[in-house]
Amino acid sequence: AAIVAIAAVAITYIYIWITAQNPAGGQDSWNHFLYARWAYQNPKLLLDQWGKPFFTLIALPFAPFGLNGVYLLNFMATLGTAWICYLTGRKLAMRNPWLLIFLFGWQPIVFANVHSSLTEPTNALVLIFICYLFVSHKFIAATFFASFLPLVRSEGLILLFSIIPFLLIRGQW
Repeated sequence: AAIVAIAAVAITYIYIWITAQNPAGGQDSWNHFLYARWAYQNPKLLLDQWGKPFFTLIALPFAPFGLNGVYLLNFMATLGTAWICYLTGRKLAMRNPWLLIFLFGWQPIVFANVHSSLTEPTNALVLIFICYLFVSHKFIAATFFASFLPLVRSEGLILLFSIIPFLLIRGQW
């Protein structure tokens, strides 16, 4: 069921990719692409906080293929997020964890951002990976990856400050 669900979500994203005329996010989408595109020639772009260092770094190998290359990155990040949602649901012993693929993958905001070079899809991937690690009781690994959240998106600092009380409540010093 999970394979069918991920295939259905992927087909929907391909349809969006084929029919969308412009990237979501307007100029922000273009700017993130250009940061990654020119980071080879200007490595200081890898450290620019507006461009989001994590996104620029992982978009680097996709950017030479143009905007479609970075769309592919976000396409894979979004499908990866949906899949890890499923794995997290399985870890939590949910009855139908494959439904999480649809619940994440077919949200209107996800539909809007999958065809872009915005940083939201990669942020979602990192965040669900951290959640999966927490559910797997891998607190040190989860905390390690969570410490990089501010480099993924600026809002990552707020997310990081919400993780700290969780760790304290769980007795994970």
